[in-house]
Amino acid sequence: MIQLSLHEELAHFCEYMEVARNASMHTLKAYQSDVSEFLQFLKTKKCTSLASDEFHDIALSFIAALKKSGLGDKTVARKLSALKSFFRYLCKNYESVKNPFVSLSTPAKGRSLPKVMDEYTAAQLVEAPEGDDFGAVRDRALLELIYSTGMRVQEVIDLDVNNIDLLSDAVKVRGKGKKERLVMLGPPSVTALESYLTERSLLLVKRKKSSAALFLNQRGSRLTDRSVRRIFKQYAGQVGLDSRFSPHSLRHSFATHLLNAGADLRSVQELLGHESLSTTQIYTHVSTERMKDVYMKSHPRA
Repeated sequence: MIQLSLHEELAHFCEYMEVARNASMHTLKAYQSDVSEFLQFLKTKKCTSLASDEFHDIALSFIAALKKSGLGDKTVARKLSALKSFFRYLCKNYESVKNPFVSLSTPAKGRSLPKVMDEYTAAQLVEAPEGDDFGAVRDRALLELIYSTGMRVQEVIDLDVNNIDLLSDAVKVRGKGKKERLVMLGPPSVTALESYLTERSLLLVKRKKSSAALFLNQRGSRLTDRSVRRIFKQYAGQVGLDSRFSPHSLRHSFATHLLNAGADLRSVQELLGHESLSTTQIYTHVSTERMKDVYMKSHPRA
C-alpha cells in the first residue's frame, strides 16, 4: 500500500518540479532514479506508517547502505538531497507524513579540481575526427561546439537547428532550470557546423525524415548523452587522454583557457551559465595550480 502510493506521489512530485520549479530533464531523471532507489529499498522492509520511528530507522539504514556500497560523497549527498526534497513535498500535502531525512546531514563534499586539458591537447582532440563522411563531420562539429562554447552535454543534445545563428556566430542555450543564455561561436566551430549542416540535410533526405534536433545519429534521430560520451571516448583515446577525462572536461578546459588568457570571472560565469560566482571560481584554482607547476619546474630557485 505504502509502496504504491509513494510511486504515484513520485510521479506527481516530478510533475510539480517540472512545472512549478522549472527543473531540467536531467534533474528530473536524477530525482526519479534516486527516490526510486529508496522505494525499492523500502519494499524489502516492514513499515506500516510514514510517521513512525521505524520509518526513520529505515531511512538511516538506507543512507548507511549507500555509504557502505562505496559511492562517493557527492553521489550520496545528491541522493540525500533528492529524498529530502521529495519528502518535504509529501509533508506539505499529507499531515500524516514525516520527513525522515530532514535531520540527516549531507556528507562533506571534497572539492576536487576539474580535469583540464592543455590548449594543445584540446586542439588535437577537436581536430581528431577526420574524413568527409557524416559521422566524422558531425563529430568534428560536436567537439568544436563544446570546446568553443563550454556547453554541458545535456545542453548540446537538447539543441535544435534554430538555436544556432551562424550569421551572428551565436547559440541560444537552455541550461539548468530552463534558463536561457547566449554563447559565442569561434571561427573553427562555425566552419565545422556549416559542413555538418550540409551533411545533416543530406542524411535526412536519404532517410526520408525530418527533425528539429541539431545533432543526429545515422538513423536521423537526436543524439543521446550516451552517444556523445561514446564519441568523446573514441577520440580521447586517439590523442592519449585517459578515462578520467569526459566531455565535461572540454567545458572545464574552455573556462580555464579563457581565464588563463585574461578573461574576467564574471564573463566566464555568464558564458558557463553558473548561477553563483563561487562555482566559477574553482577554475581560478586550476589556473593557479598550473602556474605553480610551471614555476616549480622552471624557476632556478624553486
